Amino acid sequence: MRGTWKWIGAALLSFTVVGLVVGLFLFYLVRKKIEARPPHLMAVSLPAPDLSFQTLDGRVRHLSDFKGKVVFLDLWGTWCVQCIAEMPTVQQLYLHYKDDPQVVFLIVSRLDKPQQVARYARLGG
Repeated sequence: MRGTWKWIGAALLSFTVVGLVVGLFLFYLVRKKIEARPPHLMAVSLPAPDLSFQTLDGRVRHLSDFKGKVVFLDLWGTWCVQCIAEMPTVQQLYLHYKDDPQVVFLIVSRLDKPQQVARYARLGG
């Protein structure tokens, strides 16, 4: 009986390791695909709905607060593999435009708690 449990434990460990390796490989492929596209902004002159959101320090802001500016809006989550994979490209784009007062970056997460987002930002991913 003990040999059976060892076999089951070894099989579960093997499946877990294989699953992690496959998951990391898929994450790497998605990230490379996203990074292969050059970042750029596109002006759209359609009116946007007045989205409201809460900042990490608890203030409520509205998309209309940034009227007349170019707004990069990323609906994002710490739980989203594609969102995490695209973040280096978003960071690149931000670094390119950060000194332009006419460009605003809004990274909005509806399903994350502010503490989760702050921890992600502090740890750099």
